[in-house]
Amino acid sequence: VDLPEPMIFPVSFVIEDKGFVGLGGQGFDNQLNTLYQYNVTGNFWEKKSSFPSEARQATASFVYKGIAYVGGGQSNYADNYSDIFKYDPKTNKWNKDEELMLPYSSTAWPVAFSLGDNGYFGTGVELSTFNYTSALYKYEFVKTKKPIISLESKVLDFGEVKVNNSLSKTVVIRNLGDTTLIIDDISFENKIGNFSFSSEISDYLPLHIETSSFVEIEVIFTPESEKDYTDVLVIHSNSFDKENSEVFLNGKGLGLKPNMVLELSELDYGKLEENQASEICFNISNKGEGILSINSIYLESSKSPFNLTDILSFPLFLESNEEIEYCVSFLSSKFGTYTNKLIIESNNPNNPLAKIVLLAEVNEPISNILKFPQNDELKLNTLNIGDYIEFSLISNKVINSGTFSIYSTNGKLIRSINIPINSNTAYMRFNRDELPRLCFIHYINGEKVYIYKYLRD
Repeated sequence: VDLPEPMIFPVSFVIEDKGFVGLGGQGFDNQLNTLYQYNVTGNFWEKKSSFPSEARQATASFVYKGIAYVGGGQSNYADNYSDIFKYDPKTNKWNKDEELMLPYSSTAWPVAFSLGDNGYFGTGVELSTFNYTSALYKYEFVKTKKPIISLESKVLDFGEVKVNNSLSKTVVIRNLGDTTLIIDDISFENKIGNFSFSSEISDYLPLHIETSSFVEIEVIFTPESEKDYTDVLVIHSNSFDKENSEVFLNGKGLGLKPNMVLELSELDYGKLEENQASEICFNISNKGEGILSINSIYLESSKSPFNLTDILSFPLFLESNEEIEYCVSFLSSKFGTYTNKLIIESNNPNNPLAKIVLLAEVNEPISNILKFPQNDELKLNTLNIGDYIEFSLISNKVINSGTFSIYSTNGKLIRSINIPINSNTAYMRFNRDELPRLCFIHYINGEKVYIYKYLRD
């Protein structure tokens, strides 16, 4: 027998020996909320209680323990519905089931069925965007107790750790289920050895984690070289949703770096006499944590009177806080100013090519008194008296005035006296510290000029 009224995209279900058809539509903008039951004995349709919410079509249904569950659908080809209503044929009543709201929006033309104690709803389309879905959702009518594993973090980033040092981090495993979570294996996927446990994990397996409880697993990262490391911690359990849970591990080995420290940045030998040897020694130390490799020590210019005193075999290795003494000597027979640079090549990251400036000066060789006219007419005498030096200008004739002066080598006047008329002597006394090492003595009398060089002891 025909349906009492025409309808497209209706919903239908069977409860025991009764068949039901309802909802659907009679065009794009005319939705129905009626429900009919087919009477097999009398071969006729009987109208039942109408659907209590918005009229709709393209819904789906399943039956569980004599109750029909109708949900989803659309109206006017514009609105989707995610609610589910229960129909009880014994009472001929509809009730909205708040617990069974569909967890997705593409609910027009879905499919639904029941299997055992579970109801299933899925697939469909969302009309506003025409997004189709292939998702399928399950609702459990009989709740079974299940363990649920939860990891506080799915990534452990150890950052930078110095080579051969260790850093530990903790993996927190929680049980969010309602029965005991059992962990029967925890292992590293790559087994590279740089990630490890703080203790032998197998001694504690299997781990039993009760509801709302947690355990902490300490993981240690020990890099052995300067590079990136990755691994995966795999946790095998009886968690209902997944057999294996993973924590991704990563870290970077940070090389121990040396730090070369030089005691002196300049070797200044000062002023030396000809053929006067001098040596300066200084310390080279490693204040870093890594091994310092000194690969070479040499002079920037090989043609100079500076010489490397120590003969070393390179490369030379210095442990942390270790130091060596290194010496450079100087010897020259020619007066002048000398410079050079000492080059130290190493693996010091901040200054792999360290330079130390070398300075020395050799005085011009001079005698005590040079170009000294010793004659009966004029004599210049020097006399050391304790901390004093006395100069005397003596003549066997009357000098008849003039100027007796002392100058430094750069032309600065140190002292000058005028010689009285009809005198045959002139004296000047100096504290030894008043005179530079080398000075010039002038005697001027008319057109006669006498210049002497004096070298203080």
